[in-house]
Amino acid sequence: MDTTSKAAPKTGHKHPPSTREQRGIALFREGAVSEHGDLFVVRGGSRKYTVSLDRETCTCPDFQARRSACKHQFAATLAEAKRRCRRAARTADRPSRRHTERTERPREDRRDAARPSDTSRRDESLRGILDPTRVRANVEKMGD
Repeated sequence: MDTTSKAAPKTGHKHPPSTREQRGIALFREGAVSEHGDLFVVRGGSRKYTVSLDRETCTCPDFQARRSACKHQFAATLAEAKRRCRRAARTADRPSRRHTERTERPREDRRDAARPSDTSRRDESLRGILDPTRVRANVEKMGD
């Protein structure tokens, strides 16, 4: 009885990316995605398809037939993630106005000194989570 087994190579993914995911990544890297408000327009060959991530729809024939994620939706998802990372990096780089005002005033003059506002709690937690150098490195990996 042979007890040796062949393990699948480790790729860093829980599952290997599907063909649609791979093609979506390629479209994203080629710069085929443009943002128009809440919608994304993805060039696929000579055609352009509109993707709505909120409604989880695409105008391509593949999505219309299968009603599941297509390569254009994968590409739009990557573009949305990159946009959010850039926005977070910009936010992490600049101090919030409210935070600097509070630190400059003496403690006894501050109102709500015992109870910080929701905004200041959010700013403090973002500062802990979003290290600007780490966010920039992730953004560079995604698009460059």
